[in-house]
Amino acid sequence: MLLSSILSPIDTSPFQTTDQMIALLANKKFKMVTFTMQYETLWFFDVLQTSNETFYKNIRDALADNPIVIKDTLEEALELVSQGRYILMTQEDFEGILNIQRTCDLIKFTQGLPTQSAYYIFPRNSSILRLWNRAIVMNYPFIRHTYERYFGANVKLVIPPICPNERFVSDALQPIDFLAFFGTFLLYFLGLICALIALVAEFCINKCHQRAKANPNFMIGTIKEIRNPKIRRWMLRFYSFKQA
Repeated sequence: MLLSSILSPIDTSPFQTTDQMIALLANKKFKMVTFTMQYETLWFFDVLQTSNETFYKNIRDALADNPIVIKDTLEEALELVSQGRYILMTQEDFEGILNIQRTCDLIKFTQGLPTQSAYYIFPRNSSILRLWNRAIVMNYPFIRHTYERYFGANVKLVIPPICPNERFVSDALQPIDFLAFFGTFLLYFLGLICALIALVAEFCINKCHQRAKANPNFMIGTIKEIRNPKIRRWMLRFYSFKQA
């Protein structure tokens, strides 16, 4: 778990849930921004003023002392969002989504946000209503495929400019790669090799000691066959100590 967390990319999102987002608005750490056309036409702002649902009531309370910033154009609103500490509420099929995707370093958040269905209005007892419903049912797989392709899978319709991410994420926040861990693994394997050598040496010494107990003359004869005089003297002293 710890190793997986260290190797995974850093999460730069300022909030993970809608409750955290509302808390940031209530504490005035973030502000909500929009632009005139969206404020007048987007269903979210109409429902925000009238709905009794907990989500909308909490946002209204958070915005009571932290009112929405309304700019003239989408570009002006995106400029504030790019500076940080601003949240732009929009919908996934908004016509300006391409301009939003061209802007670097924006975080898209959809988890737990409300949705709104779209409806077609027909006259009562319209003859086309039955055909219309049947056509929707027959085309549902294609409709779902199209939605998942362009929205569900978060496929970008335009290629955004190359963003200088290195400027905004310090080295301390960068995920650790294999090269950074190479020294740690090298020390681990060296320690493992030394431990194995010590284990083999301990096993050999213990084996010789057991044989020496059974046949002391064999041990002394084996030590005397060592050519290096220093090692031979050390082994004789060690053997004499063990015998004592």
